[in-house]
Amino acid sequence: MGLRQLIGIFSLMIFLSDIPVDVACMEPLPVYILERDTLQTRNFTPVINHQTMLVNLGERPLTLDLKSAFPNKFYKKGDGYPAFLDDSLIADPVFSPFEIAPKKVSYLPRPDIIVDPQNTSFIWSKVELPDSEAVVAQYDNYYGEQNCFWRESGFDFEGIQVKTDYAVQTDKNGRITISLSFLISNNSNYDVQDFNLGVFVPVRQLLKDSEVSILETEKICTSANVEASRITKSDGFGEAADGIAAAISVKEFTTEMQKKFSLSISGIPSKKTAISWPILTVTGRSIRPGIWPSTVIKTDTLINQGSFSYLSYNLVIKDRQYFKISPQNSTVENAK
Repeated sequence: MGLRQLIGIFSLMIFLSDIPVDVACMEPLPVYILERDTLQTRNFTPVINHQTMLVNLGERPLTLDLKSAFPNKFYKKGDGYPAFLDDSLIADPVFSPFEIAPKKVSYLPRPDIIVDPQNTSFIWSKVELPDSEAVVAQYDNYYGEQNCFWRESGFDFEGIQVKTDYAVQTDKNGRITISLSFLISNNSNYDVQDFNLGVFVPVRQLLKDSEVSILETEKICTSANVEASRITKSDGFGEAADGIAAAISVKEFTTEMQKKFSLSISGIPSKKTAISWPILTVTGRSIRPGIWPSTVIKTDTLINQGSFSYLSYNLVIKDRQYFKISPQNSTVENAK
């Protein structure tokens, strides 16, 4: 479906009541508004990337004001947020159920920031949108504390609930087995496409000047629906680590569906007490209303508006529990 073919699907919306008579008599301009919320993390702190794309499908230019407002409790400054322009770009291309191909896509400059007693507003004023072109207002913003997804039994990622069950056992020869099991439920009202939940369990830290052994791995077991592999990646705390990674992927994770998988790692603990802190990754995409306040668009031109929104996940989460590995007494500990 091309740009011009989309005109017929849009419902009429007038943003301002004081439209001059000569403008009101003109043919309404078709505008397509796409909003994407992407949940991310910066050093385990949840951050939301909010993007609003406007496509002018008409044959005349359009002037707009954009306002993205949210409660002041979310206006916090940290490492990498709030961020705008190149600092807020993400590699994931925008998804749309319609085929759109604007002649040009322009990213809006840094907005004006207004803080009132209740809300913070990012404002882009007098935005010029030529015909057949698109503009994008985008930013990264604080979304919550590191533990905002933690629940008593696991996690809740906006309706995707993950119950966890961890254990550690030591046999008579001093070998230990750490076990992780996950029950994943889509308790939202929306299907999730290309869903993936992964876990990385460090077994050896690779520090700048030394290595810290956590567990000399002898055996790895998984449930039948996943595969485990030994990889080297960040341990999530600023250092590289060797570890065991496993993941479950679901092409269409429909509402009320459940999936489960398990992972166990056996081996010889290090001679000194060490910490293995599992790291979770969550990716996926869900066509649903936004979890962040929608951007308000105002113009003195009569327009036909079509809109689409979705949520995507791209999270790296510090687990709510970790393994304390010791030759004397290995345990599962709760994060504070």
